[in-house]
Amino acid sequence: MNARAMLEGYRWRLPDSYAGAHWSDTYAVASTHRDADTFTRSNWHSWQEELGEWIAELPDEIGYGRREGDWPDGTPFVFIARASHWAVGWVEQLHIRDDAPAEVLEIAVGLLEQLEDYPILDDDHHSQLEWDEINEALEAWGYSDVQGDLEALIGRELTDDEEMGLPDTMHSVYCDHGAGDEMHHDGHSPCIDTEWFAEQIAEAWGLEVTA
Repeated sequence: MNARAMLEGYRWRLPDSYAGAHWSDTYAVASTHRDADTFTRSNWHSWQEELGEWIAELPDEIGYGRREGDWPDGTPFVFIARASHWAVGWVEQLHIRDDAPAEVLEIAVGLLEQLEDYPILDDDHHSQLEWDEINEALEAWGYSDVQGDLEALIGRELTDDEEMGLPDTMHSVYCDHGAGDEMHHDGHSPCIDTEWFAEQIAEAWGLEVTA
């Protein structure tokens, strides 16, 4: 089976309650959205890395009224289309024109086949993304809140040494236990369960819980 035939299953379909441009002469091979998890965002990055030399912005002439076969001069073979979405704010899709060169189609098929065997295209990038995300959550508002929950849990203020050691211990807890359900997105930034972290730190430090 050739690449074009293998991509037929990814041909863009008109969604319900959709009023944007029509892309039924493209393959929508990847997507992301405002609240996407790290798997989705990392793979989105990898798609753009692999197809980067082919991706370009759409000409201004292509608007909401666009219909199948309407490709003005200069339209790229690979592009990103963005649309608003009632649940997740916005959605972006990576489109490949169905008349794209064989080289482009073969790259896409190769990535899709890779995803059939394993859900992440680039483990290193995904791990770094996760690490950066937990750092963002901890540094943005986690330390002081965890300290407050920990002090409430043990019934006293932390010593200076304990306070200084809190950030490193929080990172160790994350490395040992992950974040799992203790970390989520509020639609804008990662959030952590500070009470859960406080309990883990109290156990790691052997502190007596009084609450």
